[in-house]
Parts: sequence; C-alpha cells; structure tokens
Amino acid sequence: MKKKHISIVVASDNHYSILIAALLKSIDVNHHSDEHIDFHIIDDGISGKFKEKLETIVDPSRITIKWFNSKKIIPDSIVIPVDNSAFPLTVYLRVFSPYVVDKDVEKLIYLDVDTIVQDDISKLWNTSLGDYIAGAVQDVGKTMDCEWGGVPNYKELGFTADTKYFNSGVLMINAKR
Repeated sequence: MKKKHISIVVASDNHYSILIAALLKSIDVNHHSDEHIDFHIIDDGISGKFKEKLETIVDPSRITIKWFNSKKIIPDSIVIPVDNSAFPLTVYLRVFSPYVVDKDVEKLIYLDVDTIVQDDISKLWNTSLGDYIAGAVQDVGKTMDCEWGGVPNYKELGFTADTKYFNSGVLMINAKR
C-alpha cells in the first residue's frame, strides 16, 4: 500500500530563500503523523549553494524536497503584470502550484515562505475542501480600502470599501479542479 503523502508548495526567489529553511524546519518539528511530505519549491532564482544546504536539514524518509524552475511552469501565453510594487513575480507563482504536484495529487497546501507552522500540518491537510476550489482564511482586519495590503481598484472591480478578503499566504487548493 502506498504511503499517504501531503503535498506542500512554496515559491521563492533567492532574496527570501532563507525563510524556506525556517518554514521547512517548523513543519518537520511539528509533524507527528505518518504521512510523508512532498515539499515542492518553485524556484525563482535560488542559489545552488542554498539548495544544497536546505536538502540537509530534513530526513528524506519523512520529507522529500522537489525543485521546479519558475520559468518552466508559467505557460508562454501568460503575461504576468510585474511592477515595482511589493508584488514581484514570485507572488504570482502560487497560481501555478497545481502544475508542480504529481498528476494523481487531489489537493495541495500553498504556504508563503514567511510562514511558521506551529502544529502538525496533517491537521490542515485532513481538512476537507468539499466541492470548493480553494480554502483560505480571512485576512484579519483587512478590507478592500485598507491603505496597506488593500485593493486600490476595488471600486473598478465592483467591490465596496468594507469588503473583506482572504490571506493568500496559506491556501488549500483542489489541484484537480
């Protein structure tokens, strides 16, 4: 019988890559169930030296690290609106996370690299999505008109100023849908 696997996806460039180590270690230390973790990293320019170091911090019998070049997962027909704001190309890569997991994977967990997991990740993994495409949590205290992190063109998109939105740094995604 094939061992159950938890599929986790992150995306990072070299600037934020050190945060992957803290995230990965927090998952490893708190994971007590028997599922194997497939840790998929969408690599947007992470150094080879860092990759080598990262491979040494986990037991490969419990966690497998899989690397994916960001430029190879974005279809040529898609143009990403990269600008000089706080949202570089890397933040858009979460949208492509279903393309890096194995074809038989039903769902995945996407985590921003600045996340620290304080409990067994299997608790989140074993939460049902039902018929939803994605699961997320509301961004606490944030509304569309929030000066920091809000959506500047919320009116243009048909939202009211007090519309709440979700935090895209922790997502459960139905990879099949």
